[in-house]
Amino acid sequence: MTNIYTAGYNAWSFYEFKAKTEELGKILVVDVRYSHKSFNPFWSKKNLKKYFGEHYIHIKNLGNVNYRNGKPIKIYNLDKGCKQLLNSLGKDYDDCLLLCACEDVEECHRKVIVKKLQLMTLCEVIHLKGEEE
Repeated sequence: MTNIYTAGYNAWSFYEFKAKTEELGKILVVDVRYSHKSFNPFWSKKNLKKYFGEHYIHIKNLGNVNYRNGKPIKIYNLDKGCKQLLNSLGKDYDDCLLLCACEDVEECHRKVIVKKLQLMTLCEVIHLKGEEE
């Protein structure tokens, strides 16, 4: 069974997050933001790729196109993005961690993504809470 972890990086320091991913073992960090940029350079795609290497991917299709405007959650292409994620898992990973900025999963598009993934594959969903919450 696949474990799908989720985390919002605004609840973590980068080093606490990195330590948590190391604790989880071989895991694919999946950036599910519509835009991979961040005001905090630690969380930009460039730096995430630098620190996690091949254990990091960005799937824009799983991003919330309304992340800036306060409108209801709208995933760019949920079906295609979930298929991309599952194909990436099937190759080298059993587990993944969905990453975006939102601290509260109840108000985050990660919740929509995991509901879809639960319909597509046998998985356990674990929402991680950061040390800074």
